[in-house]
Amino acid sequence: MELSIYTIITQAIQSIKNNLGFFVAITLLIFAMSAAVDFTYAYIESESRLIGFGYGLVGLALYVKQAVVIHRSVILDETNRWDKVFSWGSPDNQFLLICVGLWVLFALSIGILSGLAIAFLSEGSAADNMETSLYYLVLPLLLISGFIFSRICLIFPSRAVGEKMSLEESFTLTKSKGFKMFMLIVLLPLAINMLLGELMIEDSLIYNLMISLIAHLIVVFQVSVLSHAFIALTKNHNKDQPDQVAI
Repeated sequence: MELSIYTIITQAIQSIKNNLGFFVAITLLIFAMSAAVDFTYAYIESESRLIGFGYGLVGLALYVKQAVVIHRSVILDETNRWDKVFSWGSPDNQFLLICVGLWVLFALSIGILSGLAIAFLSEGSAADNMETSLYYLVLPLLLISGFIFSRICLIFPSRAVGEKMSLEESFTLTKSKGFKMFMLIVLLPLAINMLLGELMIEDSLIYNLMISLIAHLIVVFQVSVLSHAFIALTKNHNKDQPDQVAI
């Protein structure tokens, strides 16, 4: 099973071109709804963690809806299906639950390991040395987590199109493709997001909204890349399987 980074990226760009009007429209809609959620939360100015978690979950759900619609448009060729945009079903639920589950698992891992690292560091260390030590301890964990994520991420497009690929199946399909998947799914989005973060200005609301809109548009590209990686790996895998003979 071959996986070409160049081919996946060019196919993702072509899919965006083919569905440009629909993708831009749903992105603007999701962006407007996300902005409304952010403004509402800022207006309430609540210090409740429960309310903050609720708003965060709503914001994540909006990103999930955008990702699911794009996955289905690319993989199943469901173009201009506005009924899918304004509905919420099993694929959305599964996608959201997996996102929350992985985020909780990652946060707990980072929290526990960071706590253990701090406990083992010298109490007399200076603050800057403490930060540097934590950075070099946590960075490898982040890279390992990103690599693992790139091996299991096929479960997202799978759930979006109504399939139930397991973590083991995703791991098998990405075997020997780990570095390429890491480049496509982790390093490429990370580089883009870091660039956008550098462009953010604390005192300019309108400017930051424009950067946020660009970030939503980039989600379209990132999801399209993952969709085409899913298509390439599952198609090649199916070809490699021997035909089943009915008895």
